[in-house]
Amino acid sequence: MTSLDLETLWVETPEVRLHVRRQLPRRGVTTSAAPVLFVHGYPDSWRTWIPAMEAFGADHEVAAFDLRGAGRSSAPADPEGFAIERILPDFIAVIDAIAGPKGQVHLVSHDWGAVLSWALASVPEHAARLRSLTAIAGPHPRLVLPLLGRRLRSGRLRDLRFVADQLRRSWYILAFQIPGLAERMWRDDPVTRSIRAHRLGGVPRSTVKECVDPETIVADTTGTLGLYRQLLRGALRERGRPRPVPRIDVPSLMVVPRRDFALSPQLYDSLGDHVSELEMRYIDANHWAHHQHPEIVHGLLRAHIDRNRG
Repeated sequence: MTSLDLETLWVETPEVRLHVRRQLPRRGVTTSAAPVLFVHGYPDSWRTWIPAMEAFGADHEVAAFDLRGAGRSSAPADPEGFAIERILPDFIAVIDAIAGPKGQVHLVSHDWGAVLSWALASVPEHAARLRSLTAIAGPHPRLVLPLLGRRLRSGRLRDLRFVADQLRRSWYILAFQIPGLAERMWRDDPVTRSIRAHRLGGVPRSTVKECVDPETIVADTTGTLGLYRQLLRGALRERGRPRPVPRIDVPSLMVVPRRDFALSPQLYDSLGDHVSELEMRYIDANHWAHHQHPEIVHGLLRAHIDRNRG
């Protein structure tokens, strides 16, 4: 149950139909100039942001949407539709719908949502639609593999240990590349498996069931596997042909959970070299930090948004 009074928007794009949930500010309440838009990761839907939307909905316009293939959003017709460059227009279509064709949002993202948000902010015309960016437990997609490659080539024992540790954490990404394997893994009681994964990532037992929607669980767990598959294929295509990483000028907050079971905190070491206005905050939390320690994350987020009202 939630205290939010939400409306549903359906945003049509040339490739997909996106499910958006929005709450406008209460009448008579002064709000920030830009709405707050929340973007989930894997294996989630918009529901992962209900506590944050409740916390900010009293004095902000808030919205969240299901990534293509997840929740109640439709999936692209072909696997290539999960390539990052094909997904970024979805963000712009949603921003147009909630903020107007020239409006801006405070973008708040987690996991895959954060990965996609860094890519969005790297495109100047897309970055112009962002008043601020907050990423939680999601690295820049163009920085991870080069970082691992440099550490591996250094030959230093501590660097080799770091690479080995991250490969151990990322075993599922490699497993997801095998056609049909992940689908079979999730097919047997996906609700229980999803709850187990969220608990492993720090979501409290008392609230974990609120993260999992039995009605969309199949889409949440298998509908966005193409994100992992297209990311690795794209990296392999670019191997040996590195492109410069565009500089990001959007005021950005990176929340790094120190005890993230999936992503090493060291994956963010070079982020400051590519973001002109970056605040790095390391907190004692696991992957779903916004559920494990909502009071800390919401405090950081509120301060960041207040500083960048514009």
